[in-house]
Amino acid sequence: MDSSTTVPLVFAIAIPNMFLWAYLDKLMKRRTEEIVTGVFNGKVLEIQDRRRMYISWLIALGIGVGSQAIFTLGYWILAENAATRSAELFARLYGFYSAIGVVAHLVFGGVWFMRVLRLLFAR
Repeated sequence: MDSSTTVPLVFAIAIPNMFLWAYLDKLMKRRTEEIVTGVFNGKVLEIQDRRRMYISWLIALGIGVGSQAIFTLGYWILAENAATRSAELFARLYGFYSAIGVVAHLVFGGVWFMRVLRLLFAR
């Protein structure tokens, strides 16, 4: 693939990737706060409602990990098909940062998963 095509394609993938990452990060932080504090839109929630909200938090985490992994794969494929070494390195750089996003979601998501699980289901 011509490098004049690879670089714009990397940006075409990167822009929605960044917006999706920012949106899901904001959503997960807000949902985490609502679950931990038990307050949603200024109203105190019962424990059963907080447990139900945990499901939507898990879905957001799964979408975050899955979509970020797909974006990482996209960058990797673009790098494999790049015509020049510089275009390949550019795509791999984005793939590296996207892979960091996958790891970050897994690590911090796992930490919060255990924290909220203990908070909501401890007897």
